[in-house]
Amino acid sequence: MQCPAPAARVSLAAAASRWAVGLAVAATLGVAAALLPFAHPQGDDFCSAVMAREQGVLGAVLHDYLHWGGRWAGHVVVVGFPALFDMTRAYPIALAACLAASLIALRLLLGSVPPLRGEPNRAWALALVLLALHWAGMSAPGQSVYWFEGAAIYSLNLSLALVVLAGLLCLPRAPSAARRLASAALGFLAAFVAAFHELFGVVLAGVLILGSVVAFAIRDPRRLAWTAASAAVCVGVATVVLAPGAQVRQPTLNPAGPDPLRALMAALAMWVRVLDAPGGGDPVGSHVPLGWVVDPRLLAASVLLATGAPPAPDWLRRHARLWRVLAPAGTVTLLSGAFFAGGLALGRTLPLRALDGLHLVFLLGWFLTVFVYARHDGGTPWPSGAPIRVARVASAGILALGLLVSGNVKQGLRDLARGRAAGFDRAMEARYAEARHAREAGRRELVVEPIEPWPSSYFRNDVGDIAPELRACVARYFGLESVRVAGSE
Repeated sequence: MQCPAPAARVSLAAAASRWAVGLAVAATLGVAAALLPFAHPQGDDFCSAVMAREQGVLGAVLHDYLHWGGRWAGHVVVVGFPALFDMTRAYPIALAACLAASLIALRLLLGSVPPLRGEPNRAWALALVLLALHWAGMSAPGQSVYWFEGAAIYSLNLSLALVVLAGLLCLPRAPSAARRLASAALGFLAAFVAAFHELFGVVLAGVLILGSVVAFAIRDPRRLAWTAASAAVCVGVATVVLAPGAQVRQPTLNPAGPDPLRALMAALAMWVRVLDAPGGGDPVGSHVPLGWVVDPRLLAASVLLATGAPPAPDWLRRHARLWRVLAPAGTVTLLSGAFFAGGLALGRTLPLRALDGLHLVFLLGWFLTVFVYARHDGGTPWPSGAPIRVARVASAGILALGLLVSGNVKQGLRDLARGRAAGFDRAMEARYAEARHAREAGRRELVVEPIEPWPSSYFRNDVGDIAPELRACVARYFGLESVRVAGSE
């Protein structure tokens, strides 16, 4: 019996490595999805529900816009959800919708860019890999995936922003009434997305302005649509920044006022996190020991993209030099601007949920950079010799293993296997039942038992951890005067 030839062995290893990556991606996203059914409302979620009940959706949004905040689009979502559904029962469904929106938006964006246009299976596969990399690399999924306030403001808005980009890329080149209508619709959506969160609105504005500049530089017939969408985003950001409520809230976020030097130091600290350790020093929920750039999963995926992508599409062959400058420089500029703007507004580094949102921006910019640099002379792909095939097999193994041993997967598996997530679910359901009994019995205060151990995958924003104003919202939601954790005053 003859042993397989070296080329055959490499081929078998390549097939096995593809299966390994596929199974690792499925396992990663499976853990992410398995945690959804056990999640429950926390902190601000109850205030949104109370405002929806007492003022209606429009009244609550208007009150927030005038007196506290200004992110009216995000507030429509976080108030609209409890206005339509029983929050304590439908919470996992809302979280699942936000996670599904991320996947669909990535698929739409990837499928709108040649060479993936017309290849739906490959676009879906890459979208799944990218979402798995994003979730595994999050510093605090409890804040940005398993808490609806965070999922809506720091995840859903990014998904809608990707839909805007995909729509602009898919606009027909020939002028028509349908294109004008689609351009107008994308402009309105862009303005709405920008009003979710001013920081991500500025990032989207930067992306669209860069797109407009490129469109004019290469004389793309859709350049006016890109320019109109850019202007719409700027209008959306302005409605948030200039909101009366934003003027009220801003001094509470940064009492010392804007300080460019302090903002610069905060931006540098966040760049250190990108290059070294995103969660270092933060008190809440980081499971990521290494920074974004030195993440082995990212580097392995980059090797697979660089050595396996098809020949460059027309847009890259024609303007290879432009894209080789624009992709890395644009990514660094967008992240630096976001870091500095966050430092200017807060006087410190951004919260982990904001870094999670920017992590997706980083991934998209990084892989675009890898793609445009992976073509020889902007056209042909890497040669397919045995060393390249070995490198691909090794990189696939590193990517698969890196996903499976990521902090978020390990923490999620621990919460699921040890019953912490299920125990959290039972404890919260018991609280809801106790609150109903207390209200029916005419009691004015609800005393709840602390939940220990708290699942690491969820944001600890419980009754004993939140401000008195938020605790009052919890009490009002259940029709009581007060609520506290046993043992606290």
